[in-house]
Amino acid sequence: MSARTTWGLSLLAMLATATANAQSMDDLFGDDLPKKAAPAASAAKPPAEGGLRFSGSLEAKAAYTMPKPEHWSNLRLRGLLNAQGGSGNVKWKLGARADGDAAYAGMNEDIYPAPVRKDQKLGFELRENYADVELGDVGLRLGKQHIVWGEMVGLFVADVVSPRDRRDYLSLELEPIRRTQWAARAEHFAGDWHSEVVLIPVQTYDKIGKPGADFYPYPTPPTPGYAYVINDEQRPERNASNMGGGLRSGFIKNGWDVSGFAYISRDVAPTYERQVVTGPTPATIYTPVHDRIRQFGGTVSKDLDGVVLKAEGVYTNGRRFTVNRLDDADGLLAADSFDYAVGADFTLPADLNLYLQLTQRVLTRHDVSMNNDKVESGGSVVLKRGWGNWESSVLWASSLNRNEGWVNTQISYRLRPNSRIRFGAEWFYGPATGYFGRYDANDRVWTEFQQSF
Repeated sequence: MSARTTWGLSLLAMLATATANAQSMDDLFGDDLPKKAAPAASAAKPPAEGGLRFSGSLEAKAAYTMPKPEHWSNLRLRGLLNAQGGSGNVKWKLGARADGDAAYAGMNEDIYPAPVRKDQKLGFELRENYADVELGDVGLRLGKQHIVWGEMVGLFVADVVSPRDRRDYLSLELEPIRRTQWAARAEHFAGDWHSEVVLIPVQTYDKIGKPGADFYPYPTPPTPGYAYVINDEQRPERNASNMGGGLRSGFIKNGWDVSGFAYISRDVAPTYERQVVTGPTPATIYTPVHDRIRQFGGTVSKDLDGVVLKAEGVYTNGRRFTVNRLDDADGLLAADSFDYAVGADFTLPADLNLYLQLTQRVLTRHDVSMNNDKVESGGSVVLKRGWGNWESSVLWASSLNRNEGWVNTQISYRLRPNSRIRFGAEWFYGPATGYFGRYDANDRVWTEFQQSF
């Protein structure tokens, strides 16, 4: 039975998205344990009065990849520290995160290339570092911050501003994989309406890691007879022409949450320009760059007595997509795209929660040598249940264009209010040219302990 036929039999039996084109999928797909992502704290509603306050977390994670060669793919310690303070109409927050991964330090030298081990053995990142200024009905947030525009569970369809850490993001929750943007944001609240204007003087981009990493977003499979080379990523210069900005406005009325936005920026995800070299040593050479794109979209949700219906979409102009024909000058085809998602979240008896979602990308132009179809459809189902201090979940994500997918199961136990331990397993299936299928060698089991304070 084909994937399309299976979908016809269970239209809303899935949540998430799957496309075979690496940059397409990475633009859309989020985390493995969906839950509604909390929007960034409103700049117009700063934290309550108080003195200096500290918060953070400590996390230890171990992951063991099972397909040969078997190896530890994570042995990571991570710490996050936040400080908050201020008074009156001015509040502030400072935050940073640091981690070290023994799986990339002094071991696995025959598994991961040296650039991968160097990139992933140690990490440091500024998180939220901003000042909030309240001016009547207008709130200003200045500094490094999260800007969350999407409403869907575990997806990045309308969440166009947020860059991500994509080196391990298939097994992480949304908050840890989101990267912050340096931005000036003004928000205004008037009755049922909420509007915001965002200016990003210096963009932050997706952290894609180095070739040879478990989840590096390769643009296309190697071409037989040609060496396969990927250059260092080229980030745009920090000048006025590469600034980003946009506006968003919406309302909440009679249970309807509706918003629309327009946003212009450099794409947070890379596009891979290609050069074909002939001669004694033929090679295809790819260089990750960031296109200038324009995006227009919106979100809508409605709560109907225990069932939350939601949808969001975004039209993108200026993005280029990979083609595999060697006679194409740069291996790219410019095409506008429309991405949308529709779904429903159910609260069921026996503490069950069911998340269902269908996603689709439609391209205005298409080439037969692309890894993806002109219309790519996907989805998945997530079932979660909590009892006492325990919580379990099962996710199945699948493409509807081909037989490929991803299954993730996990169970967690809350040791005390601020600490938990999780155990999980995930596996991939499908063709090597597919989005999920290319990760078939990354099936793994993992455990994680987290202490918050």
